[in-house]
Amino acid sequence: MGNTHRSRTLGIQIHLLLEHPYYTSGQIMRGVAFFDTVENLANCALYLTVEGSLVSDVGVEKCLWNEGSSLNRRRYFGLNNFYREQFILNNFDQNKLGPGAYAWPFSLDLSTNLPGPSLD
Repeated sequence: MGNTHRSRTLGIQIHLLLEHPYYTSGQIMRGVAFFDTVENLANCALYLTVEGSLVSDVGVEKCLWNEGSSLNRRRYFGLNNFYREQFILNNFDQNKLGPGAYAWPFSLDLSTNLPGPSLD
């Protein structure tokens, strides 16, 4: 598999292993979410948030601008995120999840109307 991401929060570790390092419009994102916990968990959910940004040969598309002058000047910075969606991988509302290691394979259909690569 191609890409990994890790997160660590209060006795919980999440490791995400993706089949490919990036995805484009209409593809199926496949991977496995590995989940380790040292606590009992109840009334919670494991979800994946997918965000999309424009990437080119020079990097991720960003924006930066200033407003005002001298003492009233404000600087703004941001990324051009064109896509954000949450997918629930598992919902533990009814069941308690005990300490241990778990794995959830997943496949998510990405929207077909996402911006695609340009051949300029």
